[in-house]
Amino acid sequence: MRIRLPYFRTGCVRAGACGFVLIAASAMAAPLTSVTVTADTQGSAGFFHDSFTRTTPGGSSSGSASAGVASVGSDGSHADASAAAFAGFGLLGVAGAGNGLTPPDNFLTGVFSGATADASWDDFITPTPKAGSGLLPGTSVLADLIVDLTFENNLLGLGNASGFFDYQIFAFLGGTIGSLVLNDCLTTVIDPDISFCGPGSQVIAIPGNTVPGSPLTLLDSVALPVTILQPIELTLDLHFDGQCTSGAGDVASQCTFGGDALHTSNAVLRPRGDFILVAESGHDYSQPTTNGAPEPGSLALVGLALFLLGGALVALPASNTRLA
Repeated sequence: MRIRLPYFRTGCVRAGACGFVLIAASAMAAPLTSVTVTADTQGSAGFFHDSFTRTTPGGSSSGSASAGVASVGSDGSHADASAAAFAGFGLLGVAGAGNGLTPPDNFLTGVFSGATADASWDDFITPTPKAGSGLLPGTSVLADLIVDLTFENNLLGLGNASGFFDYQIFAFLGGTIGSLVLNDCLTTVIDPDISFCGPGSQVIAIPGNTVPGSPLTLLDSVALPVTILQPIELTLDLHFDGQCTSGAGDVASQCTFGGDALHTSNAVLRPRGDFILVAESGHDYSQPTTNGAPEPGSLALVGLALFLLGGALVALPASNTRLA
């Protein structure tokens, strides 16, 4: 006999729901970065929750956050979850991991593990003509926003257990209450009743398990309509949502999920014409950020969940593999 636990829809189920900090903060009319993480477990030991949010206003700002919980039930069940996020102008990263374990011949309850991580930046950028370009104030031009995401995945379900996770990338013109110009959802399960991909998302299937040492890279771009000497507010948001359930029943069950995209999402702006883009934050968006190598300390908590069941989640260099 097997009993399946229902999935909990606790993630970013619609475009813009992840950027709730920026919705309130965009009225400040100043650059900022924001990170939010949550970790949850539920089972015979009860419900456990940890979360952290940090918003950092001002130019050249960055922030990081981590959260983690673990619980062991009197019936021998186990659940743990952890999450981490990093946000800097032009560079974002998220990671999450979780495990669930239920012993055999346990018909009382299963366990649930869930983790979310959100990272975003909000900046004000002015298209400025180069000397001698002839571009007058008010001239309509285009700039390409190029976004990449490098990630490594781990997903396991044994017995009466299963899990899934998503990465989501949003870009907004005019703040998170403005125009949504990029909406990608990378998911391990193409099922609208389970995955957290919101309406209108470009849904991209990704493997639950990547080859160790060979992470995958997504590359996407969109043309932004801008006007010479008229500032635009540009927001980029990266979100991770993962969970797994290990059900009660007559067999031992174990689930594991892990997604590592920490410090690995670059945003680059390329003008189409004889002008430059000047950011209020002072960040140069014309080149990828190169100083965002993952810090061992920030990954330690994310690795906790996989370590507890004998796995590992580590940051690895990007590969040249691209997803269509």
